[in-house]
Amino acid sequence: MLVLFNKDVTLHFKISTTLAFLVLILSACGGGADSIPIVKDDTPAKPNTTPTPSEFTISTNNVETAASIAITSTFNNFALNTSSIFTQSTIEKTAVQLQINTRDQVLKPLKRAISSGAAYSEDVNAITTDCAISGTLTTTINFQKTFSLSLEDSVKIEAMNCHDGSSITNGSFTYQFTQLTDFNDFDDYTVLGLDMIFDKYSINFLEKNKEVTVTSMYSLLITQDEYSQKVNISSPVLGIVVNDYLQLIQNLEIEKTYIHNTNIETITASSDLHDNALFGLINITTLDGFEFYGQDSDAPTSGRIKITAEDNSSIILTVLNTNDVQLDADYNADDVIDETRVVSWESLLYP
Repeated sequence: MLVLFNKDVTLHFKISTTLAFLVLILSACGGGADSIPIVKDDTPAKPNTTPTPSEFTISTNNVETAASIAITSTFNNFALNTSSIFTQSTIEKTAVQLQINTRDQVLKPLKRAISSGAAYSEDVNAITTDCAISGTLTTTINFQKTFSLSLEDSVKIEAMNCHDGSSITNGSFTYQFTQLTDFNDFDDYTVLGLDMIFDKYSINFLEKNKEVTVTSMYSLLITQDEYSQKVNISSPVLGIVVNDYLQLIQNLEIEKTYIHNTNIETITASSDLHDNALFGLINITTLDGFEFYGQDSDAPTSGRIKITAEDNSSIILTVLNTNDVQLDADYNADDVIDETRVVSWESLLYP
C-alpha cells in the first residue's frame, strides 16, 4: 500500500456569521504494471466553479472574517504546506488545506525510482496498482537516466476511480524537476526546483457526501547552504472546490527564508484571492515579513499585511506579539483608519 495523502485537509471559511468547518481526509492505496506516458501541460485546468463577479467591501460587520480568510489562505494554502516535505519545516502544521502525512510517503516513489533505476527503464516506466475496493493508481516515472534525476524528469501519480473504502479519487498530480544543483538526495542538495501540477485531482468522501477538487500548478525553488535556506513559491492559480464552495488564489508569490544561527524564519506573501464567503475579491500584500522563532512555531512574533477589497477599502493587520494581532480598518478608502481592533492570532487562523 502506498499512502499518498493522509489526514487533515481543513478548509476554513465563514458565510455571514456562520462558520463551517470542512475536515477532509485524502488517501489513496494500491499494487501491478502498465505504461501511461507523461503528458506535460503547463496550463492548469480551471476549477469547476466560476467566481461570480461582485464588488466586495470591507465593513465593520466583516472585518474579522476578511482578515481570517486572508490569513488562512496565506498560511494554510497547500503550496506552502506541501513544500514543507522538501524543506523539513512546517508552519501551522495542524491547520492546512492539504497536509501530507510524512516526507517519506510522498518522496517514496521518487526515491524508489532513483535507487531502482533498472526497474524504471524506457520499456517499463509505470506501475499500476489496484486500489482496496476498485479502481487503480498509476505511478509513471519519466527519467532520462537511470539511478539519477535530471532536469525535466517527472513523476506522475494518477488515480482512476480509486476506491479505498471511504473515498473515491480521480485525477493526477505531477512532479516536474526544473533545477538540480549538487543534488545527491532529497536531504542533500544546494538547489532544488520543481513544478507540481494537479490536474482535476478530486476526492469524493462517501460518508460525508462531500467532494473536494484541487486544481493547481505551482513552482517551488529551494536554495540552501550551511547558513540559510530560501524557498520561493509561485503560482498562477491554486483552486480548491468543496461541493459548491470555492477558494481561488491567483498570482501567488511566497518567499520563506530560514537563518540557521538565529533560528528565525521569515515569510512574505502576496496574492489575489476569491473566496465564496466574501462574495468578491481581495488583494493580500505583505508590508513587513512575518517572523517566526523556529521552523515549527505556531505564531509569528512580528509582521504586517495589507488586505484590500475591490473598492479600496482595506485592513492593515499587524502582529503585536505571539498572541495578539491588531486590525486597522479603512472602510471608505480615504486612507484614514475608521476602526481598530485587537484580536488573537489563534482566532484568525482557527476561526
